[in-house]
Amino acid sequence: FMRIEPSAIAQRLMAIAAAEGRELTPDAAALIAGVADGAMRDALSVLDRCMSEDGVLNAEVISSVVGLTGRDALFRLTDAVAAGDIAAAIRLTDSLYQSSCDGERLCRELLAHFRNYMIVKAVPNSSDLLVCTAADLAKYRARADKLPMETILYWIDQLSEAAERLKKSTGSRTETEMAIVRLCSPALAASADALRA
Repeated sequence: FMRIEPSAIAQRLMAIAAAEGRELTPDAAALIAGVADGAMRDALSVLDRCMSEDGVLNAEVISSVVGLTGRDALFRLTDAVAAGDIAAAIRLTDSLYQSSCDGERLCRELLAHFRNYMIVKAVPNSSDLLVCTAADLAKYRARADKLPMETILYWIDQLSEAAERLKKSTGSRTETEMAIVRLCSPALAASADALRA
């Protein structure tokens, strides 16, 4: 079966939540659609888990239930990496680890996050290719303007390699921190791509 468009999933989730007498915010619906990656059944499963929460179902509630890092944390980590601030990046990584975000999940979320930068940088009027709020899209565009494509691609390559190593590693925290250090300082990675970045 073909994947369902995130916008269609989000609209369906909003309708279901309304029928159940619950308020699901548009950014929360978009977040669930992004997590579901084109699968309506997965989206409905996430929504069902979130329905047990009290109050308005917003992005914070969804992130907490699903165990996502949170877009603000990803932007802060990206800013530290772009500035080459290893200490800040490691502290942020530790903070995420302490709040139960394991290395594999952080790598996956950063990969999706950096993909958004790549798409914004490469494709004019790319909003239909991203699953994010208008405010987050503005942040992606503003930050992408300052990042060379070579750097974005280097980050994606490094995280892809780290994700593969994490599958076999017993020290996922250390592996994740090593990847973050390499993102901050490409000179520490002995490859031509790193030197170009």
